[in-house]
Amino acid sequence: MAKLGMLYLNEGRWHGKQVVPAAWVRQSTVNQLGSVPTRSASGDGYGYLWWTGNADGDPEYLAYGFAGQMIEVIPRRHLVIVVSTELELDDPDGFGVRAGQLRYLAESVIAPVFRR
Repeated sequence: MAKLGMLYLNEGRWHGKQVVPAAWVRQSTVNQLGSVPTRSASGDGYGYLWWTGNADGDPEYLAYGFAGQMIEVIPRRHLVIVVSTELELDDPDGFGVRAGQLRYLAESVIAPVFRR
């Protein structure tokens, strides 16, 4: 997950070699929904398999996996945040972590430490 985040942070380059077209990385990590407003625990917009939004005032994009995996990339801060946990899908009042909590942790706790 961290490698995928770093690949996208580096606009598709891995160890100096372009393995994903930079244009695809740019297109896939910006809102492709046009003027259709969206807002969820995952993000404010949606690109191509990436949620888009802002983290502590900077543009971000993030990917969610089933039940608690998250890759969040904040390019201006050269920051990739990876979380692998277990979301409590069947019992929202249980002890599991919720998607909104993962995003809060990344955007309100971790990202502010890495301000440029």
